Amino acid sequence: MTLDHVCERVRFYVGLWNELPVIAQGVVVLIVSFACSFVLVIFWMLRGNDGD
Repeated sequence: MTLDHVCERVRFYVGLWNELPVIAQGVVVLIVSFACSFVLVIFWMLRGNDGD
C-alpha cells in the first residue's frame, strides 16, 4: 500500500460519498454514531462488571 494507492482509495470513497443524497449521508452518519456509542456502552459495562 503506497501513499499514492491510499490517496486513490480516499478519492474514490469521497466521490462515492458526494454522489449520495443528503438524506443518505444523514442516515450513514446516524448509523455510525449509534454504532460507536453502542460499542462504547458495551465496553464500559464489561469493564464495570470486571471491577466488581
